[in-house]
Amino acid sequence: MSLIARHVSTNRKGGHTEPLAADFVGNLLRSAVDIHDRQVRRRERWVYLVPIWVAVILGVFSLLVVFAKVLVS
Repeated sequence: MSLIARHVSTNRKGGHTEPLAADFVGNLLRSAVDIHDRQVRRRERWVYLVPIWVAVILGVFSLLVVFAKVLVS
């Protein structure tokens, strides 16, 4: 993000840019940390549902096996 900010900032003579302001860099860092935290929360959102789905799938397959044995015999 800071490279994009440097690219769009005004250039001085000789192609050099002025340093970014401290508050701007702080906002960039805060935004990066917020984006990272949201991604971690999004990834961890489904972690607690995995055991529930495994139990449901195993229960359905167990019922299918029982019904198949009843129909065969």
